[in-house]
Amino acid sequence: TVPTVARTLKIAYRTTGGQLELSVFDATGRLIDRSLDPAPDGKNRTGVIPGLPAGVYFIRACCRGQTRVYKTVVVD
Repeated sequence: TVPTVARTLKIAYRTTGGQLELSVFDATGRLIDRSLDPAPDGKNRTGVIPGLPAGVYFIRACCRGQTRVYKTVVVD
């Protein structure tokens, strides 16, 4: 039996004003985490999601009517 190794996903971003919604999905499309950040313009922020197994994840960032999706990989 191979143990599952938990990892931490750290997301660093800079806000542009307005409410920022960050959603993290696994490779199957399952929502792992969702957060809302009403930070003011130009603030550097960091989001941390602990306890993730190795795999592919997608981060969706929505702010001011714009949506971007980023792919990331958590490795052992």
